[in-house]
Amino acid sequence: MGVWKTSLAKMVEARLKSWPKERGEAPHIVCWCNAWLHDDEPNLGSAFAAEVARVAGHHRPLMRQILRPLPTRMLPADERWRRRLLILLFCLMPLLLALAVAQSRHRLDAEIDNLTTALGLQQVAGISAVLLVTITLWTNLCP
Repeated sequence: MGVWKTSLAKMVEARLKSWPKERGEAPHIVCWCNAWLHDDEPNLGSAFAAEVARVAGHHRPLMRQILRPLPTRMLPADERWRRRLLILLFCLMPLLLALAVAQSRHRLDAEIDNLTTALGLQQVAGISAVLLVTITLWTNLCP
């Protein structure tokens, strides 16, 4: 049953996109919301507002998207799940990094111990450290 609703909407969209170009301004953001996809929503207005916020949010600068993201409730279910997963990974990253550093440091300490034992330099390393501290203090404290 065609009564030109979509055709009229597409003509309005074309005009909204061309008018700012004629005046040398930034283009308008056009948002399409299919009401049939949200027919099970208790409030169609909130679904419409969420869709407008989501589309407009994609046109915001990246730093603003990162520092002030859209509320989770305004995201579709798949994007909500993705955001929760990214937050979880972001929270786990320092823990994983600390574990990796501790593991590599343990291996490095073991390698240094093996090298100093093989070369017989265990006492030399201690004496070198004392000398280094003494020279550093002497040069910084004595004019």
